[in-house]
Amino acid sequence: MEERIIDREREIKIKRKREGDDAVDALAADETEDEIPEEELVLEFPEGEEYDEDLVGLTPSQLKEELARREKALSEAREESKKLAALGEEKLAEGSYDEAESLFGQATVYDIENAEAGKGLWRARTKNFTDYEAFYRAEFAEELSLASEEVRAFVDGTHSLPAKSIVLTFDDGEQGFLDHGIPLLNEYETPATSFLI
Repeated sequence: MEERIIDREREIKIKRKREGDDAVDALAADETEDEIPEEELVLEFPEGEEYDEDLVGLTPSQLKEELARREKALSEAREESKKLAALGEEKLAEGSYDEAESLFGQATVYDIENAEAGKGLWRARTKNFTDYEAFYRAEFAEELSLASEEVRAFVDGTHSLPAKSIVLTFDDGEQGFLDHGIPLLNEYETPATSFLI
């Protein structure tokens, strides 16, 4: 049986022995006579990189191929997530909240970091924040707690506006705003606030 113990704070030495390879603590001083010191390798783990068992034992060319394959798969998943989120936005605009929720949910499966899909998911679940029942369901509450900071801020209403954003406001509730302003805002799907006296 093989046991691998890796401590990121210390170096790991792989020593060639007549019976096979053995990983030992670099700081340990108990060398045995059947070691072959000239074949000693020292592995150092860079900060921030995760140890991946699937990459152990690959040749440099195999490692390069595997990393390229993973990058391609990640890129394809992100593209699929964007497509599903765009379809979800269309369904949201139609008022098909259940279909939109399903599409946004699929988009987050492909790319959990897709903030637009996460935001859309919560807009669909709450019927554009008019139905708050979703916030009282345990599974949704747990999911929200695990969402990105950007999505949580969006749902919480504390998100900041992007650079070069504008806020449209109209004063006095004039008839002209009702006749001309609202149809234009709807045509361009632009939110605005009208203040009444």
